[in-house]
Amino acid sequence: MTHKNLKSLPMIVFSLACLGVAMWVVNIILTNFVRAIGTDASTYSILPFRLGSVDADVTWLITYMVPLAGGVYLLTSLPLAAIMLIATRVMKSPAYDIDIVRIGTEFGSLRMIRRAFIPALFSLSMGGAISGLVKDLLYTEPASIMDSVRPTYLPLTSVVGALVLLPVVLAFFAPTWILNDSGIVMHLKDKELKIRKCPDTIGVGRWWSNLLGGFTLFMVPVVTFVQYFYNPVVIHNQLLNSDFVFRALLNAVGIPLLALAFVLPLIVFHEILVGGMKHGILSVARRLGAREMELEEVLVPAENQEDEEDSTISPTG
Repeated sequence: MTHKNLKSLPMIVFSLACLGVAMWVVNIILTNFVRAIGTDASTYSILPFRLGSVDADVTWLITYMVPLAGGVYLLTSLPLAAIMLIATRVMKSPAYDIDIVRIGTEFGSLRMIRRAFIPALFSLSMGGAISGLVKDLLYTEPASIMDSVRPTYLPLTSVVGALVLLPVVLAFFAPTWILNDSGIVMHLKDKELKIRKCPDTIGVGRWWSNLLGGFTLFMVPVVTFVQYFYNPVVIHNQLLNSDFVFRALLNAVGIPLLALAFVLPLIVFHEILVGGMKHGILSVARRLGAREMELEEVLVPAENQEDEEDSTISPTG
């Protein structure tokens, strides 16, 4: 094991521990759900693409979806990062240059956890939005759901929808991690700075992830409110009391943490492999004409630096 992987060992253990706890909690929710629907559990399959009982479906999902998402990372992240880079080059070429800036290599545990939040929330929000628009696409709904079953049905289907979408979501976000970690930035060309435009420098990966992150921050509160408050009270006429409010708030906070636990191992997996991924995307960037520059050169063009140096020379100099 390399020195870098040894440094990542605590985060590897932490992410696997979080995954284990999340699987345990999902199993508790599943057990309560199966107990609530009784004899129908053996005939109800929650996944439309599998034939099996609900407990077999969910057990398969929490066991194999993270490794499947890791396979998606290996197959698609570098090609999609190259596609994002080329697309950015085409869209931004009139006003922006794309170059490579030397950046640091440290990326602590707290930053890994923060990086996992947006994909986790994105999976949840997309799962809720898609299931609301297209019934039975991500998971199948029983013909009838008694009110006594809904407290376990809602969190279970939220987790199921997020996990079904996890490989797809990772295919969108992993390329942005590679681009960010490689130091590939776009910045205004010198000619744009001469026409009274403020310097604008941003990582190519950050630009793409901001598009996805903005959608996530808008959708999460909307989907959460609809799933755990509006639908139960307005559509299904559940009684709005202190127990209901506590349960809804617990789901609103707890389900994102469960989703986060399933994403964390993939973040650590990326950290282990990021060195090789960086070499691949940097070679693509150089073929597109990217130069290796210092950050100061990106923020202030060389000719402007010379003007500033001249202006500091004293008259008697």
